[in-house]
Amino acid sequence: MSAVFSPLPPEERLSQQQAYLAWLRTRDGRPAVANLQLSHREAYFEAIDATPLHWQGHVPHDEFNAVMKDAAALPSASPMAVWMATVAQVNEGEQFGVRKGMERYAKEGPKDDDPMVFVELEEFYHTRILVDTLRTLGAEVSIPNPRGAFLMLLLVLSTLPRFISDIFVLVAEVMGTLIFTELRRQARTLFGTESEAARRIHSLLDEILIDEVGHVSYVRSKLNPFQMFLSRAVVLVLAPVFLRMVPPARYLTDSKALIRKARTMDWSYIPADIRARAFVPHDGQPHDLKGKEAHAGLNAA
Repeated sequence: MSAVFSPLPPEERLSQQQAYLAWLRTRDGRPAVANLQLSHREAYFEAIDATPLHWQGHVPHDEFNAVMKDAAALPSASPMAVWMATVAQVNEGEQFGVRKGMERYAKEGPKDDDPMVFVELEEFYHTRILVDTLRTLGAEVSIPNPRGAFLMLLLVLSTLPRFISDIFVLVAEVMGTLIFTELRRQARTLFGTESEAARRIHSLLDEILIDEVGHVSYVRSKLNPFQMFLSRAVVLVLAPVFLRMVPPARYLTDSKALIRKARTMDWSYIPADIRARAFVPHDGQPHDLKGKEAHAGLNAA
């Protein structure tokens, strides 16, 4: 394996895109753009809805509500309140972008051979996963549309040519992967691993992280060496911007260390058990689609 920002030769980029599409079809099933659904994901959520779980430990609902209303409350918030606020806000931009993308696909017709259809639908499901995660903690939230400068940035990005926007997307996916990795790590400290509710939370976060690793792999395979050079060059500028879009994430962990990690992003930064289930390419070798736990479909905890 190599660093994420290492460029790939043209023939390998194409083979990885084809392998990723096959992987997505096995993991997600068939996409239904009109209904914003992936067939295998629906079965996963049916199982969750059938067995609601509630974590029995202390949950700082008042602190959580305070930081959701005003980011000025973040510096004094408890680690769990910051964690919950990050979960609630980390996918605001993705949800907005997915709805815009799905409007385009609905007009153009089904595209079962386009990995981006799967990727954007996965992001839509991530919002549902995050809401279910907070619901397990007794917090009911709705993910709002982005506002202000955040909304303006997303609208500008949506108008850029793919050659440019894919560079931004790679950096955003890298940052998302690192944030979800940290959320996953802290969840084990905050909630333990013994209760069914805790295992539900871990299962939900794992599914997002598996997807995010695949998104990084796919977007990386779309970039030529010059685009990859530009991506490496702008990480230190864009990473802080993406962190500012999710204020609680700046208090989740050491922001400077997170940005440095983004600059040197490597597959080894991903937990080994997630790498074993995710689409992580081995550069220079065909991707082995066999033996991946994720291919058997998703199983609700």
